Amino acid sequence: MTHFERLNAHALANKVPLHVLFEITGRCSLDCRHCYVDVHRPPPELATREVKDAFEQLRAAGAMFLTVSGGEPFLRPDLLPLLAHARRLGFAVRLFTSGTRLTRAD
Repeated sequence: MTHFERLNAHALANKVPLHVLFEITGRCSLDCRHCYVDVHRPPPELATREVKDAFEQLRAAGAMFLTVSGGEPFLRPDLLPLLAHARRLGFAVRLFTSGTRLTRAD
């Protein structure tokens, strides 16, 4: 059994949420036909402190892997500080984005 298989078995046996998909916003600048997000009526968002608290609670519960998604996460002006907070907590962070809000660095 590999280390990852042992980790998964431990997480399953102890009901640890090893990997979390966190939808940080329902807003999106696109309106893709295949997407489930209703960009015309996005749900309310958690405040910055509430997101940080949720990350802290998830980490305390044993989660190791955090995927941040949306909508489009870059529509939140506090995204980068939130991701930095998640990294300080020790999460392996993955970001799902359309990339349409990114610009070429000078």
